[in-house]
Amino acid sequence: MGYWLQHPKKDGEDLLKEFHDHGWRITRNKGYYICFCPPRCGQHYKTVHLSPSNLNHFKYVLGKVQKLPCW
Repeated sequence: MGYWLQHPKKDGEDLLKEFHDHGWRITRNKGYYICFCPPRCGQHYKTVHLSPSNLNHFKYVLGKVQKLPCW
């Protein structure tokens, strides 16, 4: 577990750890996390929902950020 509060789903926690390992800053809002890219870029962010309706939400978010130049 990182400096953020633990995600209730294991896949979500794994995704947040992946963001953290790549230097992204993670903040917590009411129903989701916001992940900001590292300061060297500073142009991107992604939201990770606490209880997504799409079962593939975590894979979708990871696939989107892997295409970014700051990943």
